Amino acid sequence: MVLPALIIGLAISAAGCQNKPTAAPPAAPTLVEADLPTGTKIQGMLAKQLESGVDDEGSVVPMIVAADVKDSAGHVLIPKGTPMQGHVTWSRREGTLGSLVNRPARLKFAFDTTVAADGQPVDICADPNKVDEPFELNRGNTGIAGAAVELDSVPLDSRDETTLTAMTQLFENGDARDLESAEGRARLQALAEKLRLPGLQNLAQQNDVGKVRGLLDQLRKGNSLARLAPAAMDGPMTMAAVMEMSQLAQKVNDRLNKASHGRNIKAYIGTPVVAYVKAPLKVKVQS
Repeated sequence: MVLPALIIGLAISAAGCQNKPTAAPPAAPTLVEADLPTGTKIQGMLAKQLESGVDDEGSVVPMIVAADVKDSAGHVLIPKGTPMQGHVTWSRREGTLGSLVNRPARLKFAFDTTVAADGQPVDICADPNKVDEPFELNRGNTGIAGAAVELDSVPLDSRDETTLTAMTQLFENGDARDLESAEGRARLQALAEKLRLPGLQNLAQQNDVGKVRGLLDQLRKGNSLARLAPAAMDGPMTMAAVMEMSQLAQKVNDRLNKASHGRNIKAYIGTPVVAYVKAPLKVKVQS
């Protein structure tokens, strides 16, 4: 009688398993519409080197959103790393007599579009009050402002100057051998601390110069920003370091221009730019 009882017990157990309710599928996320108003500020950075008199009018200007654009509730409306695009509207090189004949270098571009978190295109501009006004790149917002402003007030030694030259080589031709050496990293960290640049300090401490070099190499090759944007976010301070380094390198370039062939305008990859939302938009985001 043991065997039949065992069979009955197994049958009851199996029936119980069959009747056990299955877990409900997870609920789909609830989407709400969030406002992206006209005039919303978008922090960005150049994803291509631009130079007055070299990049012709009409040339595409690729950029990357440098910080999440959020509403007051904390919804991310435009994620950091999203591609932005513009086009050159004025490009003129200054020669050695440029200042004497009142023909200084000029480099301007118009912002065109970026993409919202739900995939909608977002029209952008340089000035929400003058939507047709282009964004001007000049020596005030490329190599002198921001990170580089400290160079005019902080005394630098020969080690600092060597590091600045190495940064310029990195942005000019991708040569990072000096900055990736142990001695170069030590110099880089010392300079970053002297100039109070947190992104650059983190880069040196984590030995992440290779990340910057790799990103710059890929961008120079014209690889898709959609694929490169996540790599640009690799590490919380990587983008900040790129922007700080580009401004320092541009300051060095400006010094060289003054001493040689005229004051041309060159904006390296990583140059900070500021755009604004041109027209209001409703963006679908998760609640």
